[in-house]
Amino acid sequence: MDWSLGGLVATVAVQEDGGAVLFTSTGIRVSAGRRHESVRHAGAAFLAALEQCVCRMQPWLADSPPRSSRTTLHALTTRGHLVVEGATERLARESGPVADAFAAGQGLIVSIRALAER
Repeated sequence: MDWSLGGLVATVAVQEDGGAVLFTSTGIRVSAGRRHESVRHAGAAFLAALEQCVCRMQPWLADSPPRSSRTTLHALTTRGHLVVEGATERLARESGPVADAFAAGQGLIVSIRALAER
């Protein structure tokens, strides 16, 4: 998930084995997961939520971060690299599969940051 924050971008990625990493455009990188139960659970919730919105995703054609105030959800599937993008504010207040995946991605970010701040 790439999350644009007014000129900055936060990217969170999770692997099927529970490994997760948070990157920011300012150079911060935090890895977590396999040994961290809270991150593994948040990562599993994010993957499950992404699975529910894959049918709404399209092939990824751009290699650029999301526009300001936008969020892009990514999924690597047997159909290739798929994405869906939405206005961050709208994703934060609406319901549905894409908004649920955004909320799960936010939960993963919170879990990773909690570990980094220990």
